[in-house]
Amino acid sequence: MRRQCLLALLLAALTSPLAAEEYPGKVIYLVFEGNSIIASNAGLGRFDELKLSAQERVIDYVVADRAAVVVTNQRYLGYGAFPSAWQGLRVIAGEKVKRLEAEGATALVVTSDRVLTFSGRNGSWAQTRSPLSK
Repeated sequence: MRRQCLLALLLAALTSPLAAEEYPGKVIYLVFEGNSIIASNAGLGRFDELKLSAQERVIDYVVADRAAVVVTNQRYLGYGAFPSAWQGLRVIAGEKVKRLEAEGATALVVTSDRVLTFSGRNGSWAQTRSPLSK
């Protein structure tokens, strides 16, 4: 009996959606206010503010259902639905953004030096050298 209960709990945990996946549609929104960016995660009912440095400025941004990326002159900033938190990568000196897009829970940044992807499901960046680099 105890083994069956443990198996049932394990099966339920493996098949239940993540908290952010329980809400259909768009859950991530961005608000730009002065030198702050406020990310709203409607699915989890929370707000996360990020303050930009004194010389930092927003160049571009993209928002999908469960992922957002903001490009500044100093960083690439990703925000995901679950876990909700800002994650940043430094811009390489002289690096130029060639392409920026997002859909669902992922975002893509192609630069002159790298290809970057951001996962809104686990809040992490992945990167590799760009075939466009010199």
